[in-house]
Amino acid sequence: ALVGNLLNVSKLETGSMSPERNRVRLDDMLRDAYEQALPRAEGKQLRVLLDLPRELEAVAIDKDLFRIALNNLLTNAIKYNRPGGSVTLAARNEDNEIVISVRDTGIGIAPEAQDRIFEKFYRVSEAGAATQRGGHGLGLYLAAQIVELHHGRLVVESEPDVGSTFSVHLKIVSAPAGAAVL
Repeated sequence: ALVGNLLNVSKLETGSMSPERNRVRLDDMLRDAYEQALPRAEGKQLRVLLDLPRELEAVAIDKDLFRIALNNLLTNAIKYNRPGGSVTLAARNEDNEIVISVRDTGIGIAPEAQDRIFEKFYRVSEAGAATQRGGHGLGLYLAAQIVELHHGRLVVESEPDVGSTFSVHLKIVSAPAGAAVL
């Protein structure tokens, strides 16, 4: 995972990572991300919930790149959670956007650290034994960069000892007549 993240960061920084955007309905991708997160969460005694509306509008994304961002958000929600907690992957249509959120019941992030968590190599310092979680401070940086490449925004809301919600905001793409949706 570290090597993959470093390669992707290098591509981002050299400008060689350019998204190949297609009009996509996110339902299947979100269900797949949920299914992939289940075994990791169960190993930590966490519940994973999926909350999707009956129908989501389409967005223009590079599916492979976007999967990396989504996986990094889910991995962090699992890693920084507590046994018996939960992770919720949700999406909703909101005005002209699709909002995808990853919410956890984990350790949360102090307000003073929230401004820095999307910086490369930044890791929130934790007290006590919780510092043994591993990681290199690239996951959130990479997720934020990928979302930005898609002209979206990544927002965090967090409270220490309560949990965090990371929300990806992407513009809805209207379909030209006869356009395919992947």
